[in-house]
Amino acid sequence: MTTLNDIKKDPQILNFISQTEEALTALSYTDHGLRHTNIVADRAIKIAKGIGLSPREADLAGIAGFCHDMGNFMTRTYHHYFGALLFHQIFQKDFLPEEMSVIMQSIA
Repeated sequence: MTTLNDIKKDPQILNFISQTEEALTALSYTDHGLRHTNIVADRAIKIAKGIGLSPREADLAGIAGFCHDMGNFMTRTYHHYFGALLFHQIFQKDFLPEEMSVIMQSIA
C-alpha cells in the first residue's frame, strides 16, 4: 500500500515540485515548493481526520494535498488537470482504482 511517506520520497514527484517552484518563482508567485506542499498535505490530513474519515482516507487526502500543485511547471492555467494526469501515469498500478479516482479528483 503506497502512503504519503512513499509519495514524499518519489524522485519524479520531487522533481515536478522542484520544477514547479522554479517556474512559479520566475513568474513572481509565492512559495509553491516543498514547504507549501507539506503544509497543504498536513492540513488536508487534519481536515480529513476532523470530519471522521478513516486513516487511509486521511492519507489519501494528504497525498492529494502534497501533489496538488505539481503540474504548475507545465502550465499555470491547467496545472490541476496536468497534476492529476501526471500522478496517474506514475502511480496507476500502486493504488486501487477507487483510491486513484479520489486522489485525481482531489488534485484536479
